Amino acid sequence: MANVNAESDVELETTVAVQVVTKDNDSFQLDIDKLKEILETDEIKDRYVVVVSIAGAFRKGKSFLLNFFIKYLNAQYKRRDVTEWLYETAHNGAFGGFASKSGRKPITSGIWMWREIFTHELANGDKIAIILIDTQGIFDHQSTPKESTTIFALSTMLSSVQCYNLKENIQEDDLQHLELFTQYGRLALNQSKETPFQKLLFIVRDWPYAEEGFGFDGQKVLDEILAETNVQSTDMHQMRENIKMNFEKIEAFLMPYPGKNVAFGPFSGTLQEIDKEFLDYVKILVPSLLAPENLAIKKINGQKVRARDWIKFLEKYFDVFSGDKLPKPTFILNATAELSNQILYDECMKHYVDKMEKMVRKVDSFIEENVLTRCHIQAENEAVAKFSEKPNIGGDKITSSFVSRIKEKIAQKYTSLKNENVIKRRNYNEYIEGLRHEIRANFESTIHR
Repeated sequence: MANVNAESDVELETTVAVQVVTKDNDSFQLDIDKLKEILETDEIKDRYVVVVSIAGAFRKGKSFLLNFFIKYLNAQYKRRDVTEWLYETAHNGAFGGFASKSGRKPITSGIWMWREIFTHELANGDKIAIILIDTQGIFDHQSTPKESTTIFALSTMLSSVQCYNLKENIQEDDLQHLELFTQYGRLALNQSKETPFQKLLFIVRDWPYAEEGFGFDGQKVLDEILAETNVQSTDMHQMRENIKMNFEKIEAFLMPYPGKNVAFGPFSGTLQEIDKEFLDYVKILVPSLLAPENLAIKKINGQKVRARDWIKFLEKYFDVFSGDKLPKPTFILNATAELSNQILYDECMKHYVDKMEKMVRKVDSFIEENVLTRCHIQAENEAVAKFSEKPNIGGDKITSSFVSRIKEKIAQKYTSLKNENVIKRRNYNEYIEGLRHEIRANFESTIHR
């Protein structure tokens, strides 16, 4: 496809994509240290993540399209000016980004992440970090079904916006590739009543039916494809119902042909070589995903995901899909429930500890025991309520187990605080007694004089 950043251009300063999942023979490897290096900085780790990922068959221009995303993100969240974002160029008119080039052989292997994390604060005060993900080609002769499903699973499970990059139309088998996630999502939905995934965007490249329109005219096409008809089988009906239930928003965007230079090369990476009509729709597509008012925060189990926790979910899902066979949806659900509940458990414990320590820091000495107990009861009730009121997957048994763990851990912490308070009281009493002794001694000395 396009040569936005060809192999000969690797020296460009804009090349900051990092490979976080690599393919090693017949298996994948996760570079967890590289992820932590990028996402566990003080500036990023506590921010909610917006994760835009793109998946689809190889040699269909996924990386090429993502590089337009990078141009917009730089303009919107660094320069704070998107007036001419598409036409701002560097390096003699070319723009860099994820590696991409024309030709038959794929260039993207595994999963890549744009190293630069773009930050923003939403109108409601949420601080966010925007992550871009590029994936290798899937569901073709270049990879096994297991490899393709693993890549597609990690992309879908971890993104808040899954861009499904397709060629010319949306086919029935394109929907079938979503089956594993819809089975998982149906199970999660039954337990938590929270929609499992945020946004699915079908991006149809080289749409051949210009008379039906381009851009978001694709919604009419998508509605027809997802509609249930009498000629469909029961399984086809169920699949469509599951897809619609599992995403908060499903859209389709139809892209025109980018031009012969882009499709067949040679292409040096300048906008002048791309058909104007294609660029016109790029200017519509990209802000629809990445403008501040359109950002979708990643949620798992109904909870907004922070950058530090997103790494944990990636690691967890990677382990789930690392076996010889594809995991059953119930196994994915249990892994999600275990980690999401653990993260919520940690937040509840932090709430208790922060509240208790804040009270302790207010005084220089000990606290009256009845005051300490009253604050403990209030903080414990708040921590337990914080856990219980959140959406939960995994069933009542798992919920009860975590509530018991919270109460047990809080009891241990409270015992520790009481013991510290007893020591403070004893030290205070000893100090007062010593002070009284010193006063009496000084008084008696004065009298004897």
